[in-house]
Amino acid sequence: MEVIGFHLDDVLDLAIQMETTGAEYYELAAKSTPQASARLMLNGLAAMEKAHKAAFISLKDRRGIGAPAGDSDVDATVSSFLASWLDGEVFDRDREKTLEVARSGAMAGVLRVAIRMEKDSIALYTGLKEYAAADEAEAILDGIIKDELRHVADLNSAFRELK
Repeated sequence: MEVIGFHLDDVLDLAIQMETTGAEYYELAAKSTPQASARLMLNGLAAMEKAHKAAFISLKDRRGIGAPAGDSDVDATVSSFLASWLDGEVFDRDREKTLEVARSGAMAGVLRVAIRMEKDSIALYTGLKEYAAADEAEAILDGIIKDELRHVADLNSAFRELK
């Protein structure tokens, strides 16, 4: 379905890619750190990102998202935001630079990038939620958003412990 200049499949593909990159990032960072507790946390985050990816693949396959919300002001605003995101104008999505930080093993940098990635995910998924055509799709997005919020809190806590 096309919504004001872009296809929701494109946004779902972006969400799938973000979760794939997130899982790769966390797995690579886990391999690069000598700290057992950090490895455990990072591998746990990678597993959750993989579960989120599977949920987005399922939504895309079932077309659980696709009907605009109905409020034309919300539709136009959210559509504009998502279109800008797809054009790369909202957040920096330099995958190689991100993975380079993970390879560094420097936990302060790893955590900073992880927090940014999780915040980016929350912003995208909140916008995507406006297009949930079914209660089930909205519930899935709500669950993923809550997970991402929990990730930010956990990552912030880990960052504070480093200082």
